[in-house]
Amino acid sequence: KPADAVSTESAKNPPGATVPSGTASTKGAIRSPGAANPSDDS
Repeated sequence: KPADAVSTESAKNPPGATVPSGTASTKGAIRSPGAANPSDDS
């Protein structure tokens, strides 16, 4: 699942967006708007 999520997030992220580990942040934001939970994603 992690790999799939990374691929999806990377595709959704706009080109030029600074997202070294944004996958977790993005997923956290999607799950809980305004709440970044990288730990939760991991």
